[in-house]
Amino acid sequence: MNAVSNPFVEQIKEGLMRIGYSEEAIDEDYDFIGQAGVQRANLVAFGDIYRHDISTSCIAVYWCANGDNRNAILEQVRFLAPPLAFITTPEKVEIWPVSKEISDTPHEELDYDHVNEYFSKNRLSLMPNTLLAAK
Repeated sequence: MNAVSNPFVEQIKEGLMRIGYSEEAIDEDYDFIGQAGVQRANLVAFGDIYRHDISTSCIAVYWCANGDNRNAILEQVRFLAPPLAFITTPEKVEIWPVSKEISDTPHEELDYDHVNEYFSKNRLSLMPNTLLAAK
């Protein structure tokens, strides 16, 4: 796969690979069917290298430029069914739980300087087998 063109999304991809997601388990510009038709996540990490669908989606990553509607992103990502969504903005990374009810606030917000530390500290809870068990 080619490198992600967005450096913020690329930083999340690198973190995912450091904690155990292989290149084959990560799809860039992943299309899926949502409530409003075909939707696209900038990056999706799956718990299986062969099967990339809602049963194996673990983390979806979105680029959200200033002014984009996070609720619309979170509404659509529910159809992909990952336990977590990382929304990257020019200033920070927001980590959102994905569930039937959309949360009012992210689970966590990180400056880009703290992304590597976050992946290191949360390695076990972010690993594919852990997130698949949580589905």
